[in-house]
Amino acid sequence: FHKFVGSKSEAAANTLIEMLSVIFNYAVEKKYIATNPVKFKTEDLFERKEDNRRYTRTQMDAIIDRTIKYDARSKNNPRLNLDHYKSKGLSPVACCIIGYALLTPRRYRSEGAAIKWGQISFHEKKLFCSESKVGQKEYDMGPKVLKLLRAIKNERFNAGSPFVYNDERSLYVFPSANFGKINNVGKVNTKPYIWNIRRTWKTIIKSLKLNYIPAYNCRHSYLTNSLSKTKNIALVGKLAGHSPKSKSTMRYAKILNEDVVEALQLIDKEEAVESKVLQFSK
Repeated sequence: FHKFVGSKSEAAANTLIEMLSVIFNYAVEKKYIATNPVKFKTEDLFERKEDNRRYTRTQMDAIIDRTIKYDARSKNNPRLNLDHYKSKGLSPVACCIIGYALLTPRRYRSEGAAIKWGQISFHEKKLFCSESKVGQKEYDMGPKVLKLLRAIKNERFNAGSPFVYNDERSLYVFPSANFGKINNVGKVNTKPYIWNIRRTWKTIIKSLKLNYIPAYNCRHSYLTNSLSKTKNIALVGKLAGHSPKSKSTMRYAKILNEDVVEALQLIDKEEAVESKVLQFSK
């Protein structure tokens, strides 16, 4: 069954096997069946293909410029220009999540949209993630993302701001206006923070006439551009939060090699000989 589905889509085949395994494990726990018939090792599954699509530095800057708008009157103590978002029909909170995702190497959901104020230390310039994908971690933050977070924090004192709530949403950096409301499938939204930024993301990408790639590739774009600029794969691995022996970092080695190839082509390129004007004496 796995091979049959895989002949059409390897990714779908792996997903089906994982889903069936969960279902049968549940059946075993409930004692409906004795053993789980879906026993697959990692090497039995189709190799997962990395989505290496990314935006260039210029494209990233264009997206950031559309999603982060500061009040020009608050240079020393940053504030957001909420009127800008309102005039464009954009969600300020969703836009700030996108900006955050392109200003850091963090995962835009678990280490971005879901973060709490208690995880941020402005004094130490660090983000503490106790429940991240790679376990408990602390990450350094750059000046641009710190400026954004300070601007958001200042909005907490602005009555009527989409960042201000009197319930548990006040604990989160990116609170959700839909918390506690019934969604389009009849379920109550139980997340106090914004989890889905797809609509805003599509709007921004379309307005800039860029080729669409998923929002989670923001992290890949940041790390790729960091590698291209620093040429230091060990540093990029540290930025990503990978362990020193992680194979995940090596996906960027190919990108580094592409830069080397381009450099060699530039080095070997023949320089055009500048023509000289001869001066004849009278």
